Amino acid sequence: MIADSSPEQTELRLSGLVVQHQGKLQIYNRIYAEVFNLEWVEKQLAKLRPYAANFHAWNAANFEDDSRLLRGQALQEALEWSKYQSLSPLDYRFLAASQDLEKREVELALALQAEESQILVQANETLTLAQQTAKLELTTAKKKARKIISIGSTILGISLIAAIAIQIQVIKTDRDLAETKLILASVSAKTTLATNPFDALIESLKTGYKLKQLEKSGTAKLDTRQQVISALQQAIYSIRERDRLDGHQAVVRSVVFSPDGKILASGSEDDTVKLWKPDGTLIRTLVGHRDNLWTVSFSPDGKTIASASDDATIALWNVDSGAIVRTLTGHKGWVRGVSFAPDGKTIASSGSDGTVKLWNAADGGAGTGALPLRTFTGHRGWATSVTFSPDGGAIASSSSDRTVKLWNPADGTEIATLKGHANAVRSVSFSDDGKTLASAGEDGLVKLWDVQNLTLRQTLRAHNREIWSVKFSPKGSNNPTLATASEDGTVKLWNLLQLADIEPQTLQGHSGRVAGLSFNPDGRTLATGGTDRTVRLWSLTSIEPKVLESHRSLVLSASFSPDGKTIASGSKDRTVKLWNAQNGSEIETFFGHQGIVTSIDFSPDGKILASASGDRTIKLWNLESGTEIKTFSGHRSGIDSVVFSADGKILASSGIDKTVKLWDAATGSEIETFKGHRERVRSVRFSPDGKTLASAGNDRAIIFWNLNKLKSPPRRIDRAHNSRITSIRFSPDGKILASACDDSTIKLWNAATGTEIQTFKGHGSWVKSISFSPDGKTLASASFDRAIKLWNVADGKEIATFEGHRDRVNDVHISPDGKTFVSASEDATVRIWNLKLEAGDNLMKLSCQWLSNYIANHPEAKDLAEICDRESSLDD
Repeated sequence: MIADSSPEQTELRLSGLVVQHQGKLQIYNRIYAEVFNLEWVEKQLAKLRPYAANFHAWNAANFEDDSRLLRGQALQEALEWSKYQSLSPLDYRFLAASQDLEKREVELALALQAEESQILVQANETLTLAQQTAKLELTTAKKKARKIISIGSTILGISLIAAIAIQIQVIKTDRDLAETKLILASVSAKTTLATNPFDALIESLKTGYKLKQLEKSGTAKLDTRQQVISALQQAIYSIRERDRLDGHQAVVRSVVFSPDGKILASGSEDDTVKLWKPDGTLIRTLVGHRDNLWTVSFSPDGKTIASASDDATIALWNVDSGAIVRTLTGHKGWVRGVSFAPDGKTIASSGSDGTVKLWNAADGGAGTGALPLRTFTGHRGWATSVTFSPDGGAIASSSSDRTVKLWNPADGTEIATLKGHANAVRSVSFSDDGKTLASAGEDGLVKLWDVQNLTLRQTLRAHNREIWSVKFSPKGSNNPTLATASEDGTVKLWNLLQLADIEPQTLQGHSGRVAGLSFNPDGRTLATGGTDRTVRLWSLTSIEPKVLESHRSLVLSASFSPDGKTIASGSKDRTVKLWNAQNGSEIETFFGHQGIVTSIDFSPDGKILASASGDRTIKLWNLESGTEIKTFSGHRSGIDSVVFSADGKILASSGIDKTVKLWDAATGSEIETFKGHRERVRSVRFSPDGKTLASAGNDRAIIFWNLNKLKSPPRRIDRAHNSRITSIRFSPDGKILASACDDSTIKLWNAATGTEIQTFKGHGSWVKSISFSPDGKTLASASFDRAIKLWNVADGKEIATFEGHRDRVNDVHISPDGKTFVSASEDATVRIWNLKLEAGDNLMKLSCQWLSNYIANHPEAKDLAEICDRESSLDD
């Protein structure tokens, strides 16, 4: 397998199963391959299944041997077991088939009962006839009749009771089957989510509606409800695609927004250009080319569109009328690229004849018709794309000869040839300031060039397959972004401020090559087109949660102020930021630390913020004036944790130097240094009553320090975990201490006795941070597996999982009112999650709002329209 440094391959290498050698992944130990093969996996799974024999026999019979299906108690036990498993589609098919069979058998029993009742009716009719024809034996006949009626009544009574019981069982079976189908649909939606979040959202919305319909006749099982809500939650947290524009009959090669963002143009291999409104409404179709279109481009004033085609022409269209204004002919083959100069006076084009041509964009005068103003020659292959620099002082072109060339449009001279790609270069794009040029092509690489020095700045291994288009976000975007569209069916968004630290965001949904892309001028929407004949619109901001993006590197810590109105965050970029917790806007940035900011904590009155850093200092900040109050120095190495006492008079800190320190918050003087840990101390916390300080770290011990007797020996829980303890928190009432570990577990301890209460398991990697809800009933955990989980403290059961971060999650903090929580991640973002979204109604309304344009533009989505109309009517 070719090594590509993906997170999946990295985890595989860290497991020790494979190693990288000469650019490829190889099995480290052949024993693994021989022992843990498919046969071994199947045997182990067979041991786990309580119905393994029946399951395999049913499969072997091509799913036609009903005698192998489960019934009665065996079926109920299997269904109960399956609730807590993640099974294969065949397992769920087997269980569903078993339920269907049981339902059919119950219905057959009812039919037999009906036949029995008919026999009783016929018996009574026979009795009446006997009475009429045998008057002489009236007394005897009456006795016989009473006897028959008595027996019949008894039989009928028993039959009615049995029928009622069977009917109840049928209803229960129907309901169980309906719930099983809901779970299966939710599992299917979660599977779809990995490759197509848009379809997953639609599927989850429909499943949510079916759950609401089912609950009209009774409450659904908790597990069913959680599965449905979880699928809808994850779809909402992942969704970026807003709409799909259908209408082209072939590959969409190019998309571009007008300068004012009010029109989107798309060019296709169906020889047409289509103009769309941003809401997905088709304005008109431009017909005139005789062959496939490659590229479309708007003039700076938005009144003209230029389109380049395989018919060797460039057509200039009037946007308002849709008529061709002029046709430029001169290339000796396909015209691959076309671009207007920033002043709109000239047009550059590139073609399969290897030339770049410059044209007069105006009607009449020199250079009109088939006569280009000038022709640039030098490429030894197709000239695949062309673009002007923002100031119009240079033209960049890419070629199948693996080079990028810069040209002077004033005199036609070549400025430079940029070499470095291993295969054909398909696309070039200037940054909005003109200082950087991006090139991308068939080698799957993006190269960033310094335009002034004509040197290579950076190479991004963007995709495993060819890249068809690369674009910088427009000036004024919240975050400078580079977008790449690939043969692999994905679009990747690269944050240019954090290229070295975080992975790009990946947009999935196209079923094939993504050929063209374009940012809306406001930088909030991205349009793409591809081989699936669709144009897709993507929102670069999420529906939920709120994403706070301003840090320039990974974020280590995030916390709510005591009143819940402000969020503070600390980052590797050495800054502390304050955010509005309501709308996510940035309030202020504090500079001063010389190292990574690892931990932050608000004072109880919310007026002061403490920040700890890898620079070995703690700083106090006045939140009203935004100024630094003082700096505490004393640790000999980086500090991992800082926290205020409940009364705000004392600060506690811990770090790499194995010590825990107490500080006078008012004077900054050191009160005490506790030495008891043998390794790095990662977390320190005060008990709510202020009498105890707990600390934990790499030595796996939890130590309780008596603050009333600073010199007394502390209580210890040695080997509290099997590995490093990363975070500890007291419950609001102080009776429980929770600890998180890099072994993926969380433990609850009796804070008074140090005895273990229970262990939570569910994360797939380090649990880095934990936080109690204000009522102490819920615990949130953040993990390196990129997920945040909510747990029921009473029974240890997982309540919900929140996924959306693109990298490790370092911190989590539930708000003082318990309605939201904030998370900090190595993807350089802080996110605010709404806990109210656990309710199905809120999730469905958000989904309908997101899909509103899609529903309006797709009459075939009648079922979605009906669902969302009903959801909307609930608000009226």
